[in-house]
This record gives sequence, C-alpha cells and structure tokens, in this order.
Amino acid sequence: MEYGLFAIAMIGVLLAHLELTKWKERVRAQQKQIDELCRAIGREALTSDTVPDEVREKALRLKRAGREVEAVKVVRQSTGMDLLEAKNWVDGLS
Repeated sequence: MEYGLFAIAMIGVLLAHLELTKWKERVRAQQKQIDELCRAIGREALTSDTVPDEVREKALRLKRAGREVEAVKVVRQSTGMDLLEAKNWVDGLS
C-alpha cells in the first residue's frame, strides 16, 4: 500500500516537473519574440538581455581579474539570464 502511494506521488511529481518545463520553454520563446520586436522598433534597451553599464563594468573588472565565475554570477543576478547565456555574454566581453 505504501509503495503504491509513493509511486503515485512520484508520478505526480514527474508530471508536474514536465508541465513546469513546458511552461518555462513557452515563456522563454515569448521573451525571445518580445526581444526581437524591441530590436525591430529600435528599443534595444528594453530587451531582456540588455546588461546595465555598471554591471557590464563590474563583470569586465572581475573577468580581467581572473574571476569569471563571479562575473557570470553578477550578470545572472542582474539580468535573470540562465547560466549558459550569462557565461557566453561574459566570454564575449573585452
């Protein structure tokens, strides 16, 4: 009996996770569309991947000091980028 309840609970958790993943992907796709529209109308500053100047400068200082992990963390906290996006952004700094 307990194993049956546990199995049902695990299936419920798995289904909830799959649904959440689907919604996250949907939101990501919508944000990408919004960003493209902002660029198309010349409002680059409104895109979700725009990093404020002070954050860019701080990330650049950290990168030059060899503290890239901290630079990525600063960018993620400021912009909400996911890990890969923030790392690629920091890697592109010069």
